[in-house]
Amino acid sequence: MTDSDTSQSEGENPPTTTKTENHDMIIGDHNIKTTDKNMYRVKGLDPTGRGCRFTIYLNSDFAEALKSLSVPKRQENTKESLSKMMEGMMSNLKFSDDSYLLTNITVAGQSTGLDFYRERNEYEYHTHNVDTASEAMEIIAIFAKWVEYAHLVLKDDFSKEKQNE
Repeated sequence: MTDSDTSQSEGENPPTTTKTENHDMIIGDHNIKTTDKNMYRVKGLDPTGRGCRFTIYLNSDFAEALKSLSVPKRQENTKESLSKMMEGMMSNLKFSDDSYLLTNITVAGQSTGLDFYRERNEYEYHTHNVDTASEAMEIIAIFAKWVEYAHLVLKDDFSKEKQNE
């Protein structure tokens, strides 16, 4: 396996989201295009090769929706929840200011983790110091769970908007 592609599909959308005929997910003012059915893609993972570098590409509309939210309390809840789930393997999560856009995951080890980069319109996460397949899988598991939580945060934001109308 030299260039894997792992995707999280739109099939697990929160029940209060609206799905239009062209497969867009509309949550509040956020129109998240899911025509290619990917919220994120993992590219370049080769756990049998030397090192375990890979890149995760996050759906740009999804990222923009998360970046627009101010949810510092949710950040802390997520850090606590993921820390418990990973049983001490995760050292830290960082977010962009008060938003829910994830910018860094650090797992136990020699500064092992995932960092956020924005290239043009692409939201990318690149690994650093990932030497084993288990470290790579820990990072992917944390990232996947964060995406799941992000859907819930957007759903909650959508529900609050509806209540205020």
